[in-house]
Amino acid sequence: LSPCWKKRMISIKSQIISLMSTSMSFTASSGSWTLTTTSSSTPRIWPGTTTT
Repeated sequence: LSPCWKKRMISIKSQIISLMSTSMSFTASSGSWTLTTTSSSTPRIWPGTTTT
């Protein structure tokens, strides 16, 4: 494994951890996940597919 790829995996892992500690709400109208954190006042919208 190249160090660059390893670094990316670590960053992805930390992102997943931060997402898990984030309150999630799914809006069916826009079809995207709206993530609101206690630290930031502006919600981050991630384009996502509808989950079954």
